[in-house]
Amino acid sequence: MVRPFSNLIRRIVQNRYMIRMMALREIKSRYVGSFFGLFWSVIQPIFMVFIYWFIFSLGFKFKPSGEIPFIVWFFCAFVPWTHFNEMLLSTTNSVIEHKSLIKRTLFPSEILPFIHLVSSGINHLVMLAILGVMMVIQDVGFSFYAFQFVYYWMAMTLLMLGLGWLFACINVFLRDMGQLVTVLMQMWFWGTPIFWNIGMFPEKYHWVLQLNPMYYIVQGYRDSFLYHRPFWAEPNLGAYFWGISLFVFLIGAITFRKMKGEFADVI
Repeated sequence: MVRPFSNLIRRIVQNRYMIRMMALREIKSRYVGSFFGLFWSVIQPIFMVFIYWFIFSLGFKFKPSGEIPFIVWFFCAFVPWTHFNEMLLSTTNSVIEHKSLIKRTLFPSEILPFIHLVSSGINHLVMLAILGVMMVIQDVGFSFYAFQFVYYWMAMTLLMLGLGWLFACINVFLRDMGQLVTVLMQMWFWGTPIFWNIGMFPEKYHWVLQLNPMYYIVQGYRDSFLYHRPFWAEPNLGAYFWGISLFVFLIGAITFRKMKGEFADVI
């Protein structure tokens, strides 16, 4: 078990230049021929947040707990979710989209999720910068706990890589998987506390809502940037998340490793 994963780490390190170049090429391909180019990575999230703010804050008069403005409270959760959603949707189709490379026996197909991790990670940094500007404008104070987002990003990365390998592998043999993942992510979005907080539900149902691994990540970003709570404040929830994520990571990595030899014959 140890040797295959040490080999994986070595391949990632050996192919770090390829991962970086392919990630940059993917980002550029999204905006090729576009007048605004990479600036769309700023325009799109701001436009989406404005729509949600208009509907929920002005329309439904929704107010989060405390004195934190809704626009900041919402966007703080929307930032990690966007990264999570973009990474999984793109990784699911990664093997199919790179079939010309897959058919080359020397191409290390296991690096594909890392390519999308880097490309979506760049957008994640842009959105974090937008969040910082929002906090300044809305007079929401920063603290040392804001740096905790790195811990929650690393935690989310473990989950994303495991699911990415698993979805990409299944999609090779079951082409409906791409559509299924799109539906799954839409359902998962509304099951994650982005528009709602757990205090809106009876306490006896809290444990059910916390079974969602993204609950830990979204709440963690809010704890880091808005509530200034340390990540060790919820040890049971943290242990549950890492247990689930490590299991998914291992299942995804093992499944991809065992099945990748058949990719070239199927696609």
